[in-house]
Amino acid sequence: MAKFQITSPEGKRFEIEAPDGATEQDVMAYAQKQAQQSMSHQPGPKPAGTADAILAGLNSRADKLADGIVQPFADDHVSRGLKALEADRNTRDAAVKKTNPMGFALGDNLPLMAVPGGQATTAGRIAAPAIGAAAMEGLSYGSTEERLKRAGMGAAEGAAGGGLGELVGRFIKPMRAGSTVPDDVLEAADRLGIKPTAGQSSGSKSLLKMEDALTQTPFAQDVMGRKLGQQRTAMNQAAARSAGMPSDVIDQKYLAAATDAAGVERNALEAAAQVSPVDVDLLVGVRNAQQRLGKMQSGPSSLVNDGPASKIINDFTDFVQNAPGPMDGATYQSWKTLLTDAKKTAFDGKDTGTGKVLGDLLEGLNKAAQKGNEKAWKNSDIKFSTLDILKSGNVVNEATGDVHARTLASKFYGKFGNAAKEGKLPGELQDIALVAKGLPEMREGSQTAGRAMWAGLGGAAAMQFPLTTAAAVGVPTLASRLLTSPMGAQYLTQGLASQNPVLQRILLEQAQRAGTIGGASALSGLSLAGQR
Repeated sequence: MAKFQITSPEGKRFEIEAPDGATEQDVMAYAQKQAQQSMSHQPGPKPAGTADAILAGLNSRADKLADGIVQPFADDHVSRGLKALEADRNTRDAAVKKTNPMGFALGDNLPLMAVPGGQATTAGRIAAPAIGAAAMEGLSYGSTEERLKRAGMGAAEGAAGGGLGELVGRFIKPMRAGSTVPDDVLEAADRLGIKPTAGQSSGSKSLLKMEDALTQTPFAQDVMGRKLGQQRTAMNQAAARSAGMPSDVIDQKYLAAATDAAGVERNALEAAAQVSPVDVDLLVGVRNAQQRLGKMQSGPSSLVNDGPASKIINDFTDFVQNAPGPMDGATYQSWKTLLTDAKKTAFDGKDTGTGKVLGDLLEGLNKAAQKGNEKAWKNSDIKFSTLDILKSGNVVNEATGDVHARTLASKFYGKFGNAAKEGKLPGELQDIALVAKGLPEMREGSQTAGRAMWAGLGGAAAMQFPLTTAAAVGVPTLASRLLTSPMGAQYLTQGLASQNPVLQRILLEQAQRAGTIGGASALSGLSLAGQR
């Protein structure tokens, strides 16, 4: 084999081997063939990452706008420089557009975010994206003819997208009004781990009826049943946390165990108590009791001076006034038991006056005992309050171990009164009360739900939720998943997306790349759908 040295047009020298007797033309032909094969195997441009493509698009648009603003005031020298920059920019942008067109389009159209949305009229909602796109293109670098042409195209594209979006929005915008469920209720549900359905989130009677019917519909009842089970479990777990013992179910076995645990904790707190005989709350309790007792003895009273209640009152008062030092935990527990039992006996016997006197003493004693460890005592009180409510009638379904939310709310508001109404309940109790009262319940499928839904297909349900209604009739499983998923709930209560000129323009440009102006308008319309 003979060796030959070849110099490429770029000045690089190569050494190649060719068969003996090859002519110079044969060697050159062989060298060109090898060079072409080498070029064909070189990798293409590396695809631009999304972040890089967005930044490139934004920089490109910013440069075009800056050059376009300077252009009318530029002299010949500056104009030639701007033209050279434009050519260089086009070359640079072409590479990014080829590898990541969507990212580049997003960055290129970000200035459209300045276009205000949410106009009150149809004309305004169509005009806003048209004016915004026209203004952006008209201000960008180019000759007067190019600017006018691009501005006209931008206005047409924006108007087409806005107009079709308005038309499509009349069919796929689900809610015409805001949710009837207060935000604080939905926020409390989220904190408790309860994920509402679309009907619960919106309070829509049409959606609630549809969900009720789907709970008894084949192929959909499993999906609805899982959602119902998840919500009940979350409410059970929240109530169990407030009672101090985690659990997914609240049955009699659980209530007994939780009560025992709360009792052990309370006994430990009481045993560790140290009550000063000069504690302000204790002395206030004694003073209030003495004042109440004096009024009772100076007028008609059912208090028997030599009765057991009177003796307990006098003995406790003397003990506090003559105590040589702090009352230890055992002594506190002894006096607390005596006062509590006597108070109960007095009220049971309709001796209200004596019961109130004993109550004054007991309140002062308990406040004094809790000093220095108030948080632990408060948590203990929450547990006992929750257990008292859970043990009351009809709050817990003994067969399933589930909490009945509506009854639970009624008991909460009945027990805590204004504190519950004003949102002052401690810990998760307030969230439980809010959700139990304010969030519409999922039903297990009432006997009339199916008839109600079918009767409503020609009315509110079909008009407000045409796609969901069609799915409920034709594909119940699809409808149930839409109603119970977070994304479905958001769609049915808030629409597809916010009015977004950037998204319009991106969709238009991507459709135009496929050569379908009509398709571009349709895609852009989706970005505006349901924004009224």
